[in-house]
Amino acid sequence: FERLQSSVLFDVYNETVEKLAALAFEKPPAITGDLPEPLDEIVDDADLNGTSLASFLNMIHQDAIDRGMGMFLVDNVPTYVDVQVEDEDGQPVVDDEGNPVMRRQSLSVAEAREQNVRPYFCRIEPDNLIGWRSEKRGGREVTTELRVREWRYVMDDDGREELVEHVRRYTGETVELWRRRYGNSAIAEDRSLIADQGDYSAFSLIEGPLPTNFPDGEIPLVVHYTKRVDYLIAKPPLLSLAHLNLKHWNQQSILDTTLRYNLAPTLFGKGFDREALKRQPKTGEGSTLLTTSTDAELSYV
Repeated sequence: FERLQSSVLFDVYNETVEKLAALAFEKPPAITGDLPEPLDEIVDDADLNGTSLASFLNMIHQDAIDRGMGMFLVDNVPTYVDVQVEDEDGQPVVDDEGNPVMRRQSLSVAEAREQNVRPYFCRIEPDNLIGWRSEKRGGREVTTELRVREWRYVMDDDGREELVEHVRRYTGETVELWRRRYGNSAIAEDRSLIADQGDYSAFSLIEGPLPTNFPDGEIPLVVHYTKRVDYLIAKPPLLSLAHLNLKHWNQQSILDTTLRYNLAPTLFGKGFDREALKRQPKTGEGSTLLTTSTDAELSYV
């Protein structure tokens, strides 16, 4: 990281990705017709975090140019709340283990409007896509399962915050959140391999399964390709440029290292008597070096 920060070379790859993505948004995206409420709010706030639709789509297009595809999930704010069940005397009901019994209660129209219940877009960075399952329906490829990596700060038993890997798993009907166990030796890159082998011991379920209410059991995933290989598989269209940029960095690094050692020569002398060596002769402007040895030599190497 420090080497990249101090590099004097031009990062042509990232610069090219940003410029190519910006070309498609020299004019903001136009909406054909009028969007009904509350979908009209997506134009100014596409992800419920204040990101405009133009900025959000620009990020998706950058992902597509950089990684070969960009994607986002069309999600919705839950239209229900979980409330604790009470008995006839107004006392909370608990189960045999002492846990409160909850029931799901739908929001009213006014409550939904107050909580800004509406569809929104959730960007999925291509590098965080761990795995998926899909099937053909009416000639269309439909996503039936999606596993996405997330990173969250979690406080451990000693009160220290640690950035911990989480995995959100979507199916057509439910969504779950899994957390990597503390002290587990499995690194993030190996997690997908662990899951494929059916070993989920590296993770524990911390949330869900909760209903998603996705229509027809289909995960509403929108994918934008620039160089598609297969469904949810793509190649970066500028991969050759990235390799060329990396080659430039490597060559310049080798050149800088070579110059560093060759431009700092070492003074080498031989054939001097002990008295001359004790005096530690100096060279340079205005200096004089005297010796009676006929075999003495002095040079820079």
